[in-house]
Order: sequence, then structure tokens, then C-alpha cells
Amino acid sequence: MGDLVIATPFLRAAAERFDVTLLAKPYALDLQRRLWPGVQVVTFIAPWTAFKNKYHLWQWPWLEIFRLRKQLAHKRFDFGLSARLTRSGGDPRDHLLLKIVGAKERIGFSSVGSRIFLTQTVARPDPEAHRYESWRAMAGILKMELPPREQICIPAKKDHGTILIHSGAGQPVRVWPLENYRKLAAWLRQKKIPCKSYAIPISAVGGSNQEKPMS
Repeated sequence: MGDLVIATPFLRAAAERFDVTLLAKPYALDLQRRLWPGVQVVTFIAPWTAFKNKYHLWQWPWLEIFRLRKQLAHKRFDFGLSARLTRSGGDPRDHLLLKIVGAKERIGFSSVGSRIFLTQTVARPDPEAHRYESWRAMAGILKMELPPREQICIPAKKDHGTILIHSGAGQPVRVWPLENYRKLAAWLRQKKIPCKSYAIPISAVGGSNQEKPMS
């Protein structure tokens, strides 16, 4: 879900210029109504994004994949892109999917073995860069300008509500250090969000894989 939220500036900018279809997991439908209502969402849980057993091809939902291919090929996309990154570069399985659905221009981060599926490769951002930089790189290929991460404007709402921070994660390897969440909460309380000038109430809950709850 975090990756989809990070992609929001790109999706909004793209929706102003193109008819955009986003292929994503089902929870993208909930985000669409709030973050990018102009984007059409097609739901699909790609088996190669699973945390475990992603290479068990015999367990992949092949019938669903064939139906998806037919559904997307019917749209005759002018552009298809994947901003996903693996340790070696772009994900070749994403690139193959762009190929088989018939996207005319296929854009992705270069990866050994997948360049044959792409019509244009994108230079990979610095490995230490924020995930948002992947979307800025894609935007540049489409002649769109996205603001630096520090200048992203968050639309204001009349009811500011409360920010809930959950410090746990589904997999131990994905647990962010608790101290980082404390710094994030302090940053939010100091009114440092661009385009905001009001205090935000913050609540926090700890995950079972965190040592102790946030204060």
C-alpha cells in the first residue's frame, strides 16, 4: 500500500494528460476514491510479488493471468510502464506482461534478460534514493515534471482528523526501527508538512514485532 501512496503525484499528473489504467492489488480501489479518482484500477495480485514461493510457477493463477492479458490487450495502450525495482534492476516479469498485453511503448528500469521486452529503458535511481525517485524518473520519460519529494503539496481538508501510525509490519524484515517512527511523529507535530500550517493530532499503535509501543 505504501508504494501506491508514494505513486500518487505521478498518477495524478498522468491522469491530467492520459487515460490511465493502474494494475494493482485490490486495496488500490480504496485508495483510488480518495487519492486518484481519475484513474481506472484493474485489480490483480501478481504471483511474482509474493513474499514467499514466488517462483513456484505451478501455483500461479494461470487462468486469471490469461483473462487479464485479454482484458488489457483490448485497451490497446499507447504506453505501458513499470516502476518496480528488484536488486538487479527492473522486474522482467512486469516487462513481459507489458509485452504480452500489447503496449506500444514499454518503459521500465533496465534489467538483465528483460531489455528485449522494453522499447525504452530508464536509468535506475541511486539505490539509497527514496522510492518516490523511481516515479520521478518515469515522469521524465513521459515529459511530466513532478516536484521534489520535499515540495509535494498535500491537499488540505476541512476536517484535519487524526494521523494513525502503525509501527509493525507483516514480515520481520520489513519492520522499520521504532526510533524512526518517533522522529516521523515529531516531524509531523512540528508542522513541517508542505502546504500545511496546522497542528495534527497523532495516535500510534505498536506491532507485535516491535519492542515497545510508541509514546
